Amino acid sequence: MPAMAVGPVLRAGTLSAAIVAALQAANPGAAVVDRGGYLRVSAPGRLRLARADVEALLGRPVVLGAALQQVMTGYAGRLALTDDTALWSED
Repeated sequence: MPAMAVGPVLRAGTLSAAIVAALQAANPGAAVVDRGGYLRVSAPGRLRLARADVEALLGRPVVLGAALQQVMTGYAGRLALTDDTALWSED
């Protein structure tokens, strides 16, 4: 059976653009659907985001959980969040 698509739905904006860029760089199979007001990022089975990658793109420190809380309106899959990473997975 094919892997389930997992990942966040983000309100469009500067922070979301950095998150999307970090997700695409770390997860080459990630797909992004731009709906104007929001972005849906997905990948089969697993999608990983590192706080350090977002910080490098923004040029400033980021509290990952708070940043996602600001812009993430929903997600598919299961989300495991630490201070340094967010991992969306199907299990």
